[in-house]
Amino acid sequence: MKRKIVPLAMILVLAFGGVLTFLACERPVQEPTTFRIAFNMQEEWQREFGVSYPQVGIVAREDIALANPLFVSEVVSMIQQSMNFAKDNPQAVANIVVNELNSTELRNVAAIQTFVARDGADIFNFQTAVEAQTAACAFLGRLSLGTIGGSVPDEEFYFNVPSDATIGTVEGSFGLHVPDGAPLIAAAHAFYTQSSVLYGQNQIYMNFVPTTGAAIGSALVSGAADFALVPMNLAATRFNVLGTGGHRYVLVGIALWGIQYLVENYAHTGGIDSLNDLVGEKIVAFQPNLTPGVVLETILTQAGLSINRLDTPHSTLDPNAVNIYYHISNAAVRNAMLGRVAAFAGGARFALLAEPMATELLLMSEDDIYLE
Repeated sequence: MKRKIVPLAMILVLAFGGVLTFLACERPVQEPTTFRIAFNMQEEWQREFGVSYPQVGIVAREDIALANPLFVSEVVSMIQQSMNFAKDNPQAVANIVVNELNSTELRNVAAIQTFVARDGADIFNFQTAVEAQTAACAFLGRLSLGTIGGSVPDEEFYFNVPSDATIGTVEGSFGLHVPDGAPLIAAAHAFYTQSSVLYGQNQIYMNFVPTTGAAIGSALVSGAADFALVPMNLAATRFNVLGTGGHRYVLVGIALWGIQYLVENYAHTGGIDSLNDLVGEKIVAFQPNLTPGVVLETILTQAGLSINRLDTPHSTLDPNAVNIYYHISNAAVRNAMLGRVAAFAGGARFALLAEPMATELLLMSEDDIYLE
């Protein structure tokens, strides 16, 4: 078997009696592992339904929106400007997220920059709640009712500033809660540069709260969050179900459109050209009843393909269906693709991944994969 010396980072230094001895660690030569995006789920969804699917909504506490609709408009405008900055300045926003905001989920500047430069115009495409109502309603109608609070939200969910709205009095400060990950990219410029919002003649202080997904759910249940960027299923749930603080939330805009991609291990698959090539294959995915799983299965079903959900990674594959195994998280799917999960020791062939983790995978070299 041919062998090669690994990079210096893998050299072990052993000390014996003050003498340094270098022991080179070797590993077998393996074929280069190449990942590529097989299908952009947003493009596939748009091809089938004529419009993309909203991923992350901007919500406001309903009592604040009704009492101060023009103030809500100012906050939304600030978020919109931040989104525009992101898509127009990929490198700058990547540096802000990683180096200034110290994101715990997004640590790869190159992956963020590449992802935003490639797809930012489609993903950071702001729309008001009313403008996005048709797309949002159609998408929410495909989610399990149990994941959106029991019903598809009615008209009151889509907040619209009344034509006769006037500037009222806003006291104190307001908080914008944003979960770490892709939503943080949308709000990064505002987090980094802005501490207040001009409302009439007053500068209203804004408390920006980068947080985790679990924490933002709690903030909405308690009513502590005045504004938030949240997945669409959570936005719908917090409209349908009052939290412990007695508050509900309304949709005031869309911060992110679809960020799911079907990635293939090109070195193993040789590349596929159509969804039909997925028949008999196994896809590792996550969140079966929420956006990732619903988008994947809807697109496959619309293409006339059968779906077989696997109970375990080792379940027998149906040769006449697309086999899907749902792993526990986006990160777990990534590790399965890299062969770092026991059940996928050789590396998965296909995986559904959210950005920018999908692009991070694409940028990995063979040595990156081995050494990380």
